[in-house]
Amino acid sequence: MAASSPSIVPAVTLAYSDARRILRAMTMLVIFAVLIGLAIKVAEDLFPRRVWGGPLGSALSLALGAMESFCLTPIMIAFHRFIILDEVAPGYVVDPGRPGFMAFFGWLVALSILRELVVLAQETLTAFGVPVLIAAIPTLVVLIVVIVLSIRLIILFPALAVNARGANALNALADSDGHVFRIFMIFVLAGLPLAVLAVAITIFLGRRVAIPGTPAAVVGLGVGAVIQTAILILFVAIASRLFQMLASRIVGQVRGHAR
Repeated sequence: MAASSPSIVPAVTLAYSDARRILRAMTMLVIFAVLIGLAIKVAEDLFPRRVWGGPLGSALSLALGAMESFCLTPIMIAFHRFIILDEVAPGYVVDPGRPGFMAFFGWLVALSILRELVVLAQETLTAFGVPVLIAAIPTLVVLIVVIVLSIRLIILFPALAVNARGANALNALADSDGHVFRIFMIFVLAGLPLAVLAVAITIFLGRRVAIPGTPAAVVGLGVGAVIQTAILILFVAIASRLFQMLASRIVGQVRGHAR
């Protein structure tokens, strides 16, 4: 089965259509995703800024990220299965024994660790006295590598969600080969309106949004959790459709039709 190259604008349009379908079909799961995101943001605010800027900052970030990933794993799997298999999850159930659950969660954590390497690279170089501008060069290289690898592995997640045969990193890398730029642009264009909305709301709320406990900060946390969930749904939808379009070595999937 030859993989066709994904078209950018139609893929973005389809992602928003899929997101609306998910919201209608699994409203409670969407609400759970918002609450999980909000809980993590509140937990982050409980720690003072000096902690995040210290040596424990990266470890704390990874721990909270892993906790969020674990809680979101059943929701993301349900969204993937809805788009690919047209299966509606009956509710929010955390079942680590379910086939694909721990592999899905493990890869989420692995990509989180890769993203943390970007921050670690910058902090390590500056700690050794390397000027910020010079340190930015290798940091940028690490960032590009992490982005490309994340894009190349994106169809692994829907493959794990539907328990497809051949759902492994090597096959995902092979199936996504040659499509990195188009996949990147699909994600950028899909997330851009929500990113602009987040910036606009932050500006509207003013400087007090950065002060924990203020009304502006509370509103900012809630809005941030909603926008984060919207981006999550969009990205899950995109990954599911890319899986349907590109997966050839990952076999055994049910190829649904765009609706």
